[in-house]
Amino acid sequence: DRGSFSGSVVIDTRPDAPEDTDPILWQSFFGQEIICDAGLFEASVPDLMNFLPTSDDGVAFSYILPFSETEALLETTVFGPDILTVDDLAERQNDLVSRITNGHRFDVRRSEYGALPMGAMRTHIGSDSYVKVGIMTGSLRPSTGYAFQRIQRWAEACAISIRKGSGPVGHIPDPRPIRMMDDLFLRVMRDAPQRGALLFYTIFNKVRPDKVIRFLSDRGKMSDCLSIVFALPPYPFLRMLAKSMTGLVKGSRT
Repeated sequence: DRGSFSGSVVIDTRPDAPEDTDPILWQSFFGQEIICDAGLFEASVPDLMNFLPTSDDGVAFSYILPFSETEALLETTVFGPDILTVDDLAERQNDLVSRITNGHRFDVRRSEYGALPMGAMRTHIGSDSYVKVGIMTGSLRPSTGYAFQRIQRWAEACAISIRKGSGPVGHIPDPRPIRMMDDLFLRVMRDAPQRGALLFYTIFNKVRPDKVIRFLSDRGKMSDCLSIVFALPPYPFLRMLAKSMTGLVKGSRT
């Protein structure tokens, strides 16, 4: 609304409309940053994936990210086949806040809501002067929704490339084995959401924490990937792999 602008380099970070995406799952989330009148949190101990009862709308879990003993972000997240609205998530979120505050007075400082497409990806779009970046071109780890560190690494690489006179660069694609693992994992969760919590629990329970952290943060070695593969129960993944292969043979997406 302020007119036209031009530049020698254009980095396009505009989000795609939901109807233009075709993800395997949606990650819908609703969070509230609260401040309490009592010290309810351990300031250095986050609660990253506390799974909630699974329902027809997907795999649900909560986050508790404390900033101090009295302040924290409490968030409800659902991995499911459809976008959930704030109203869809409100009951779970209210239950979470009520359980954590346990009758103590609190104020909501701010709220956040979003829906991220997981497993939706287009090929790289770009040229010497234009590049498209964001969720649909690789900023988001498909199986977890993690994006912040990936975006920071891309931003640094893009700035260095521009400074060298090579033009902007897009997100570097994940290695093919990682893309295949993420895709298969998402399809299993979509096909059997009741298994979701158990699959994540199995990974954290059977694999060394340093291996899990490297794998989830895109720093995984081949040995880390193999540790994840061998920790998980083979049947649901082999079943989904066979189902996907059958769909490819028939010419349909599964």
